[in-house]
Amino acid sequence: MTSLSAPPVQASDLPPFVPPPRNFLQELRISIAPQTPGEADLVRRQMAIQGAATRHLWLFMPPFGLLLVAFYFGLVPWPRLLAWWLLMSTASLISPLLRQRLIECPEGASVRQVARASRVFVAFAVAVTASWALLLPFMWQSTMQNYNLILYIVIAASMTGACSMNAPHAFMAALTLLIYGLDLLLIPWLMGSHPAPFMNLLPACFILIMTDHTLAQYRAHRRVLTLQDERQELILDLTRAKAESDFARERAERASHAKSQFLANMSHELRTPLNAILGFSELLETRRILEQPVKASEYARHIHQSGTHLLTLINDILDLAKIEAGRMELDEREVDLPSLLQDGIGTLEPRAAERGLALECSCHPGLPRVRADDRALRQIVLNLLSNAVKFTPAGGRVIAFAQRLDDGEIAIGVRDTGIGIAANDVSRIFETFGQSRHDITTAERGTGLGLAIVKGLIEAHGGRVHLGSTPGVGTEVMAILPAERCTPEARCA
Repeated sequence: MTSLSAPPVQASDLPPFVPPPRNFLQELRISIAPQTPGEADLVRRQMAIQGAATRHLWLFMPPFGLLLVAFYFGLVPWPRLLAWWLLMSTASLISPLLRQRLIECPEGASVRQVARASRVFVAFAVAVTASWALLLPFMWQSTMQNYNLILYIVIAASMTGACSMNAPHAFMAALTLLIYGLDLLLIPWLMGSHPAPFMNLLPACFILIMTDHTLAQYRAHRRVLTLQDERQELILDLTRAKAESDFARERAERASHAKSQFLANMSHELRTPLNAILGFSELLETRRILEQPVKASEYARHIHQSGTHLLTLINDILDLAKIEAGRMELDEREVDLPSLLQDGIGTLEPRAAERGLALECSCHPGLPRVRADDRALRQIVLNLLSNAVKFTPAGGRVIAFAQRLDDGEIAIGVRDTGIGIAANDVSRIFETFGQSRHDITTAERGTGLGLAIVKGLIEAHGGRVHLGSTPGVGTEVMAILPAERCTPEARCA
């Protein structure tokens, strides 16, 4: 009899799913200061999306800035042009190194690591965005509105691209809108120029449009990440369902195999006593056998023995069925263990004598009585003794013992000097129909029910079974009852 459990399913390392916050302020807080593993993983993936969108930006910004410098050369003092280009190029070229060393976080990074990386990411992205936005104050010409219009167009296009690229990260998206918005609205006034009214209204409308666009993109990215989380959950559920299905199939196959093994093992065990009963009863029906009272008595004895053996097999099967169905009912009373062991030895003594074995009983003095099912404990003792007698060669010893363990538990068991059990067979020796390999080397092959019943009966008492064996030396099997089943006030005789 085995106790199977479904194999554990390895869950994804992704932290728990983070539901969308109720307002954008919470989104801003999460993006810059995550507090839970789920929030940290969300921020890590948001930065990864932004990083994928801007990974090669450093290749294009310096050359494009150089074109703008060439366009405004002669209109703007070259030191200002050079200062802006160097500032923007430096911020752009530092980008890949900074991202690789400080921003990119591996999957499963701690909350603290992700929070630090997010702050570095924001600082770096602000530096790149601000350096490009400085194009407007560095190139502004109060007297050349046509050139200023070109600057408006360049900054507006830059704002569109920057908002799209930074949209996955809430805090950086907000800062991008703020930097470019202030650039478009305030710089002309700060530079001492007073644009026409439509030049004030147009940037304001454009900023509102870009704000709505950026929020829509942010929600779209957030929805994609949510769908990824849900997909991971679905994959995990499917994996778990498949594992449970495989386990159920394996259990069904094992049950089918156990049924086939049961029929193969028990067919001989059941037919042998039945054939004996039928054969000897047919002989008793004849008139001639009645003329031989000795023969008739011998045949009747064979019939009785075969019927008793058959009843024992059927009882074993019924007991095992009750145990496996969880319907084993215990008739608990105080049990005297030394008397129980002596009765078991008395029952098996004739059989042991036939095989040339010595049966002994060893009980620690002062053992308390135990509260248990007397019939169940007797069956445990008989099954253990029967197995020991069956697999111990002539001249060996079989010792039935009862002792109190250090933690107050009571152990009843049998120790023999038999052929032992191989290490790779110990794990399945208590399975239903679990016969070790030494069965094929012995003249008497077991049904494989005895130890399974022992395990089921002792577990029904809240106890456990322990087996120790060395091939060629012997085997010791202990059925251990929990300490609370002891009755200290009642001592064994």
